[in-house]
Amino acid sequence: MRTILAIIGIVVAIAIFVSIFLKPDLKKLPGRNNKQEIALTIDLQEIKPAQWQPIFDKGLLQINIDDDPEAEWLFFYRNTGDANQIGGVIYDAQNQPRGDLSIPISQQYPAYLTPYFLLPDYTAGKNQGYMGDDTVQHQGAVARKSEPQEDGESSQGKQEGVIVGDYLQVRGVFRNRTNRVSISWWIDKQTGYGGALAYTPGWFSLSKDNPNWPDWGKDDAQGPLIQRLWAWEPQTDRANICRRVEWRLVGDDFVADYDQSDLMFCTGVHHKSGEDDADTLIAAAEPAFPESQVLAYLVDHNAARWKNPDAAFPLSGEVKVRRITAPQNTNPAPDAPYSYVDVDFDMGGMARSMVWTLEMQQPHSVKDSVKWRIIEAHDR
Repeated sequence: MRTILAIIGIVVAIAIFVSIFLKPDLKKLPGRNNKQEIALTIDLQEIKPAQWQPIFDKGLLQINIDDDPEAEWLFFYRNTGDANQIGGVIYDAQNQPRGDLSIPISQQYPAYLTPYFLLPDYTAGKNQGYMGDDTVQHQGAVARKSEPQEDGESSQGKQEGVIVGDYLQVRGVFRNRTNRVSISWWIDKQTGYGGALAYTPGWFSLSKDNPNWPDWGKDDAQGPLIQRLWAWEPQTDRANICRRVEWRLVGDDFVADYDQSDLMFCTGVHHKSGEDDADTLIAAAEPAFPESQVLAYLVDHNAARWKNPDAAFPLSGEVKVRRITAPQNTNPAPDAPYSYVDVDFDMGGMARSMVWTLEMQQPHSVKDSVKWRIIEAHDR
């Protein structure tokens, strides 16, 4: 009899081991102490629509941006049954359903997972967009809801492998450029998560001068809340000019300020320390088109862009270019040797509308490039 009981005990132990640790497609969700993982008998395929395909190989990502210490599960998906766009949802795995402490986690059902949609959603404020086209990258953020600690982390502390903070920040990538930025934050159990979205037909950066998005590093990296963005929207292909638009997070919405937008080279500008250790603004070195040369002069104030530097139109302070034309005549004839560029710009708080006259300098050899030099500028 003891032998039979021993055999039964071994079989039962093996069955428990197989059911918990070897059953395929099980996702492990965190226990109350956030240190151990408890197998939950939920197949990911049973809690999502069939057309939702995971973006990342690991499927579910641990996240904690709500008001409790337990981690939830973030799922980025591509909706292959609709527009093939990337969305996000957070599954809140309650250890005890609605406060019922009598049901152990291993006996709970998928019904105790509460899905909270991020983007796209159907509630006001989140029903106008989605998270990404080609892929997404995410980052936790610390800001208004909790005071940052001395080490810059949120009051929730840093949890290895968990996206932690007061906010979830997601950048959507299209053709290697960031064209969507969304921010999500916890409201309450009834409402779920709030959201703000910024979108541009060009791309976003976090710098007014640098059009490139910085590396966010690890998946569980944490950074400051994004409150300002710059959209770079291409205008004239031949001159590589972009309209630069500042976006601000105002309350719970991103707002674009097109009234104060300006024109800038899509490659941005940078500063170079000169011999006197002063920062020198560098624009296009030798623009290939007349409007490029005018814009470059308005950016860096370099009188060498004029045929006669002593006759250069005087500039002071920051110049904000509102509009610039691309002349059709870029192959001047001997009897009509000039091209003309119309520019509207602000300088010193004053609006100016001017016509700029440029002359082409023909290359002297096959190794030379065409050069444009400004002849004069006058109000129109």
